[in-house]
Amino acid sequence: MLTIAFSSEQLFQLHQLILTQLEEICSIDNWSAQDSTIAHIFLEHKDAIQTNYLTYINNRQTADKTIEDEQNKNSQFKDFLGQCTKSRETKFTDLKELLLRPMQRMTRYPLLLRELEKRTSDDHPDKPLIKQAIETVSSIALAVNQKMEGIQHAHQLFQAFQQTLNCPPTLINEKRRCLLNIDALDARNVRYRLFLCSDLIMVVVYEGKKTILPFPTRNAAADVAVKPGAKQFRFLRWIDLLDIVETEDLKDDFYRIRIDPDRNQRSLSTLAGSNGGASFPLIVEYKIDSQQPGALQKRGEFIRTLQNEIEHASKAVS
Repeated sequence: MLTIAFSSEQLFQLHQLILTQLEEICSIDNWSAQDSTIAHIFLEHKDAIQTNYLTYINNRQTADKTIEDEQNKNSQFKDFLGQCTKSRETKFTDLKELLLRPMQRMTRYPLLLRELEKRTSDDHPDKPLIKQAIETVSSIALAVNQKMEGIQHAHQLFQAFQQTLNCPPTLINEKRRCLLNIDALDARNVRYRLFLCSDLIMVVVYEGKKTILPFPTRNAAADVAVKPGAKQFRFLRWIDLLDIVETEDLKDDFYRIRIDPDRNQRSLSTLAGSNGGASFPLIVEYKIDSQQPGALQKRGEFIRTLQNEIEHASKAVS
């Protein structure tokens, strides 16, 4: 937490400096509607803005892990955070959301500069500087967003590995991203989770007494009681995206995937041990719910992302 506090302080000092410069230029004594410029301030600090935000994002992942660990083992810390979310001083916001605020603010700067551009005449000396500042800050915002997404995907991949019994260690790969995950059933009502990665789908089955049940309730986390550190899932198979030769949306929310690794010499696809004499080519069908509140959107996002990643994977090897 000291690391995230240090990078937060650096961000605060940077923005305090920018604010001081803006206040000085915009003061009654100094401001000239015809000659004064402010966009140059953002250009002057562009390197510091990018460096400080990327440092903050790198440290935030460690902070999130520290918060989770402390909540699991320190009841006083957990109670303190709970009280903070009930306080007007924090605007009823939890710590993780507060730590996210600096990144959210970064996306607002291009919007503010574009609004300033609209209100600035073409012959004003600040006009070309504003255009340059918009391009610069937008580029920084994009880099920040891509860094955030990369860290989130890597964190999700590591979480999937930690939660899964008998998960192959090779799941952790610097080039692999875990994009989405979704619950599913088969025809026997066995409950699975599908982790969609950038190059494969990892299929896992829920551990515990409630492996077989009707479709998950609204509170999926409550369906399976898991002690801290316990494995929530059991590894079943990998489906290499390059081995998917056909997909079909069936009735009753079932989704069919036909797998044939014959044309892929580096196939990552595996056969589940419970399949007995199963062999490739293989057809699997999973029921991905669309009836529960919010499920239709999540189902659609999963299928669209799967199709996009299959296309990207195919283009990458062609």
